[in-house]
Amino acid sequence: MRLLTRPRPWPPPKSAFAGFRSPAEVIVVAVRWYLRYNSV
Repeated sequence: MRLLTRPRPWPPPKSAFAGFRSPAEVIVVAVRWYLRYNSV
């Protein structure tokens, strides 16, 4: 008899910025400036 098991989900990335080329600090500052000074 074989037990059916659910596939394991992928583990979450260690950082929200995983896969980006820029350091996390640069991304955070860019987003902050975009949200603060976006006048469109």
